[in-house]
Amino acid sequence: MFGLAADGKTNRKGMPGPLRLAVIANHHFDVVRLPAIPHALQKAALVPGALLGRALGYAATYEGVGGITATA
Repeated sequence: MFGLAADGKTNRKGMPGPLRLAVIANHHFDVVRLPAIPHALQKAALVPGALLGRALGYAATYEGVGGITATA
């Protein structure tokens, strides 16, 4: 996430776009989830967004301009 922010690929609050976020969240779903929404509902919403995001070239990891590979 730091690499994305450093390269200007996040909004002013430091969040990536929804499709990139879906790819990252789906990849890390086993350790990061929203507390108030049932897990099955979260997964059902993340999978289509993550598939579309991957089709558009987003990955769960990001290699910044400086060549530093960072996992989000």
